[in-house]
Amino acid sequence: MNQLFTFPVVVMSAAAVIALLIGLYALRWRTSPGGSYFILLMVAAAIFAFTGAAEQAVIDVSAKITWSKLSYIGIVTIAPLWFLFTESYGQRASKMTRTRITILWLLPMIIFGLAVTNEWHRLIWPTITVVSSGSSSRLIYGHGIGFWVHAVFAYIFLIAGTYLLVRVAWRSHQVFRWQVNALLAAAFIPWLANLLYLLNLNPWPGLDLTPVGFVLSGLIISWAFFRLQILDLVPVARDILFESIGDGVIVLDRWNRITDLNPTARDLIGVNDEVIGSHVRDVVLSDDILDKYEDMVGTQNRLEIGEGESRSVFDLTISPLRDAQGTLHGRIVLLHDISREHDLLESEQLHSQQMEMLNTITQVSLSMSDLHQMLQELADRLGELFCADGVYLTLWNEEQQRVIPAAAYGSLRDEYASMLPDPKEKSITEIVLTEGHALAIDDVYHTPYLNSRTAAFYPICSLLTLPLIVDDQKLGAVIISFNQTHHFDSDEVELGEQAARQIALGMIKIKLYETEKKRAAQLAALQ
Repeated sequence: MNQLFTFPVVVMSAAAVIALLIGLYALRWRTSPGGSYFILLMVAAAIFAFTGAAEQAVIDVSAKITWSKLSYIGIVTIAPLWFLFTESYGQRASKMTRTRITILWLLPMIIFGLAVTNEWHRLIWPTITVVSSGSSSRLIYGHGIGFWVHAVFAYIFLIAGTYLLVRVAWRSHQVFRWQVNALLAAAFIPWLANLLYLLNLNPWPGLDLTPVGFVLSGLIISWAFFRLQILDLVPVARDILFESIGDGVIVLDRWNRITDLNPTARDLIGVNDEVIGSHVRDVVLSDDILDKYEDMVGTQNRLEIGEGESRSVFDLTISPLRDAQGTLHGRIVLLHDISREHDLLESEQLHSQQMEMLNTITQVSLSMSDLHQMLQELADRLGELFCADGVYLTLWNEEQQRVIPAAAYGSLRDEYASMLPDPKEKSITEIVLTEGHALAIDDVYHTPYLNSRTAAFYPICSLLTLPLIVDDQKLGAVIISFNQTHHFDSDEVELGEQAARQIALGMIKIKLYETEKKRAAQLAALQ
């Protein structure tokens, strides 16, 4: 009975209960960063304290040794769990791969196996001495090489975990520093108790006071749960923030060499980590851009990289990188990809310009009374509208079934009206009037609508032909050409058809005007 209520038994039993209660209370935060490892850490501490209390409570020597062996379930797991908890709490869990975690647990499992089979090799406890005092007794364990190997292993990972917490505290907001300080204080007390045991400085020789330290640790952590909201508020590590930010970030030193860049920046400019150490001129900023911004500590502007379909447009922000004393150590280049917004803006501007030009074509078609003058003006407007290399307007003589060149834009502007087509060859104007709809030809050398001799005569590679038809009246055609291969999308075809309709209406208007003018002349002659 006296053995059951000694001071070590009571204190270590209390430590086991407190650690277990904290672990149960922390279940609500099991999905938070570090939450699951913290719960397992408290369970390991509870096992360590409970088996220590049981070892002190029983009298039989073999039972004491059995409880000491079972205590290694908690002893060998505390240091790895502490390290894993600090890794997750500091948002570094991604660095702990399955392979690394397996290696981390390998030595603890070996040490536990050596403790269970100590009688065969004596690597954990070379000697076990029984010390009796009245009706109570305790064991003093000698320490073998296996014990000291585990001690070094445990302290390495306890210190590594503590270093991670200090690092998080240094780089985090004040509220998180209080959390980390509470965790450090809770971790330091069991360390101190364990050192007293290892150095034989505790008042009870052979008694491991480490579980006693967990009583005070449990009280500190309990206070931290309620007061500091540990596991409710978890700091976000700055390296994770740097890696996950949506904009491209490039860090430069004072000599404009790249010292770091995040994954977004690597993807945006198509590079990898090998560019670290390279001059920014060789990677992203051309000479003229760098010369423009090289002497600027901070600026904001627009940057375009690449050409054609591979072109990317960025909002470029350059900010100074200074320490607490204001000394300039480099610059941070922030690249915000606005390619999509820029393309949409250009598309809207182009659409606005096209509508404005289409309105101009409509006005020209309805306001002018001279057919040839109107067609030449429209050919020039269509060339600007489509940014084409050439535009050709033809008239169709239904009675003679022949094409009449009327007006042109481009290199053949002056002589096109005088060029007579071969009457033996079927022209593209006749074909499109027969088809009754627009014909988009990306390659004139591979199309059934043109023979190779006709295609070679004109400096064209791609063309869009639009019929001019009003109420089944075949008036002619509009031919828009490009000297390089050009793909006509549906928007271009629709725009061309709208312009063709306005031109056809203008031609009808002029024809009606000329008919009325002739009738008026005839009436005047008759009168």
